[in-house]
Amino acid sequence: MKKNLLCLFVLGSLLSCSADQEVLSSEMNRTNKSNNLNTIMKFTYNGKSYSSSYEVKNDSITVLSDNVANNIYQKIQELPELATYINADKSLQFFNNYKDLQKALNLSSENVSVKSKTGKLASGIQTGEITFYENKLKGGAAVKFPVFDDGISVESLDTYNFNDKASSLYIVVNEYNTYTLTLFRDHAYGGRSVSFLVPLMIDMPGFDKTWNDELTSFKVTRNN
Repeated sequence: MKKNLLCLFVLGSLLSCSADQEVLSSEMNRTNKSNNLNTIMKFTYNGKSYSSSYEVKNDSITVLSDNVANNIYQKIQELPELATYINADKSLQFFNNYKDLQKALNLSSENVSVKSKTGKLASGIQTGEITFYENKLKGGAAVKFPVFDDGISVESLDTYNFNDKASSLYIVVNEYNTYTLTLFRDHAYGGRSVSFLVPLMIDMPGFDKTWNDELTSFKVTRNN
């Protein structure tokens, strides 16, 4: 049976999802001002897996305790089109760019696109919607888009006067674990990106500092 799934994604601090009456929430940045938590990060890159405890310094700089893992991690962070996929277990998969991620994870390459600010849309059956908000916790100005059966893609939020303004988002879809949401820093799905299954609890070190007010384009793709 299909379920309505609701996700509240706060780029600055919190993600919470609900399936019917069940509500889950998780702090994205688990650092504490009084002590650094000895949390484990697991990630893969170029077919190799790494695992290390880490700490987040100055609320944004992630340093891994394992020297080999830290060296790889720091080099990865320098990639101009770094694509990150957050797994259900909160481990990370890093790719050189979104095309590599898309190929590796077999994500759909075709979906419905918004054609203009006037609301003229390509044909498709609407199965949900996604809303971006200017402030945390669904606050401030907002812009809303439909999610169709084969997803949606918006190549520039600048068209909607919302470029680099989103601090939170809210997405509802009618099929569990069917869609992947990808956020891009640049126009036309360029630059760095982060992808995750809808719904998913986000727990990515320093995420709040690196993505708040950084969103320029996005895709909701149907998983193949």
